[in-house]
Amino acid sequence: MNPQVFIEAIEQVVGPVRASDTRKDRMREELAAHLAAGWQEEIDREGTGSPAERVLRRLGPIDELTRSLQDSVPQFEQWMFTPLPGASGLDRIDRLVQRREGETLFRHATRITTGLVAALAALELVVVPLAIAIRGRGPSSWPTTLLWAAASLAVTAIGCMVLMLLDARMVGALQERRHDRPRQWLLLVFSSLVVIGLGAGFAVTVSLGSRDGMMFVRSDWLRLGICSLLAPVVLAVSARESLSRGRRRRGWGLAELTR
Repeated sequence: MNPQVFIEAIEQVVGPVRASDTRKDRMREELAAHLAAGWQEEIDREGTGSPAERVLRRLGPIDELTRSLQDSVPQFEQWMFTPLPGASGLDRIDRLVQRREGETLFRHATRITTGLVAALAALELVVVPLAIAIRGRGPSSWPTTLLWAAASLAVTAIGCMVLMLLDARMVGALQERRHDRPRQWLLLVFSSLVVIGLGAGFAVTVSLGSRDGMMFVRSDWLRLGICSLLAPVVLAVSARESLSRGRRRRGWGLAELTR
C-alpha cells in the first residue's frame, strides 16, 4: 500500500488543531500507531474496499476527530497557538529554508547562509547611508562604517554556517538510543563559545579600524553575554524541531507499511 494515504489523513485530522508542535507531533504519532495496528488487522480480513480504506472508515469522520483532539488541548495553549494574520507567509518561508530532498548538509547550510547574508547586505545598503545622513557624520566616518558593515556580514556568515552544523550534530546526539548527554552538553556549551568568539571578533575588528579605539562599551558586552546564554536554548529548540520534521518526512513510522 501507499502510506501517503494514511499520512494525508493524519494531517487532515491534526493539522487544524491549535496546539504546540510537540503536542501535535505526539497526536500524529499516536494516530499513526492506531492506523498501523488497524491496517495489520485488516490485511487478513475479507471486506469491501482495500485494507487502507476500511481502516479509514473505522477511524470515523475527520472533523469529529479534530474537535476531539482540540478539546484535549488546554485553553491557554489553544490561545497561544491560534494562527495570527500572515501566518501562511511564515509557513512559506519555513518551507523555503527546509532541507531539500537529496541536499547535503553543507549545501543546505551554504544556501541558507548565502540567502541570509544577501538579505542583510541589501538591508545595510538602505539603513547604513540613512543612519549616517540622520546623524550628520561626514565622509571621514565612511571607512569605519564600511568596516562595520563588512564585519557584520562576515560574522553572520560564519555564525550561520557553524550553528547549522552544530544543529546537525545536536540532532545526531538526540537520536542516540540512550541520549548522549555529555555530547549534548558539550555542543550547547560550544554554541555559547561560538557566540562569544564571534561577538568579540566583531568588536575587535571594528575597533581596530576606528579612530576612536574600542567602540564597544560595557553594556554591549553585557548584551553579548546574554546572547551567548540564549545560544544553547536556540540550538536545543532548533534541533528538536529538526527531529520533528524528520519524523514527519518519514510518516511517523508509516513508511514501513508497504505490503
